[in-house]
Amino acid sequence: MPGIFLVEQPGKKYLVLDGQQRLTTLVAFYGDKFKLDSVDDKFAGLTYSTLPEDVQRALDDTFIQSIIIRTPTSVNEYESVYQIFERLNSGGTQLQPHEIRVALYGGVAVDAIRELNNNVDWRKIFGKRHERLKDQELILRVLAFGAESQTYAAPLKSFLNTFLANNRDGEAVDLPDLSKRFVIASEILARSLDARPFRLGTQVNAAILESVFVGVMDRIAAGDNYVAITASHWKANYEALLANPHYLDAVSKATANEEPLARRLQLAREQFSE
Repeated sequence: MPGIFLVEQPGKKYLVLDGQQRLTTLVAFYGDKFKLDSVDDKFAGLTYSTLPEDVQRALDDTFIQSIIIRTPTSVNEYESVYQIFERLNSGGTQLQPHEIRVALYGGVAVDAIRELNNNVDWRKIFGKRHERLKDQELILRVLAFGAESQTYAAPLKSFLNTFLANNRDGEAVDLPDLSKRFVIASEILARSLDARPFRLGTQVNAAILESVFVGVMDRIAAGDNYVAITASHWKANYEALLANPHYLDAVSKATANEEPLARRLQLAREQFSE
């Protein structure tokens, strides 16, 4: 059996970096959840409890080689572990970037994103839950750009990783304030826009959604007088933004590059500041 990779977590817990299917298969076999197949005839059809005692003991005494990576203590170390995870992530169903983040960067920020994903207005905007956590990744993008867009440098994946690594304990930015503004923005946009917004085609355009949310959240941060803005005014600003050819270019081409990203965030912030 090939060795497994583990990452030590706080509290002496271990994250399975590579080998989860092997371990869960062993657990299932020890629990008599399946019978052996495609094996030597003398073992065919047997479960763990029906194996001869000497074979059980031989299996019990077998060790699994494991490589343990110490608890990451810095952003750079977390990024290194993330890259190892990506390289080892070659099984039948490969994990998506945010699925890896949830496992590796678990903490206050990940919990906050998970809670925001339950918001009723956000669900109206995005639609049904995404099985591979694309909806949670979009929330992460909104929060990260809302707080630290001025520090953005491609690639996007590393920027989001760094944001989560820095905010595992919720200390680097004001997560409660960001979350509050996200909830208010979700309510405003769900109320003001037509059904299925943020789409140039059938799918949600992440670049449009993140920039509009950031623009609205900045307007909310500017003061309480945003409550007097009518739904029709929010909608008119949104439609004016989509009619801007410079904005459309920035949400359609090379969207993770620094220049298009900075341009669409600036245009959205300016549009919703009116």
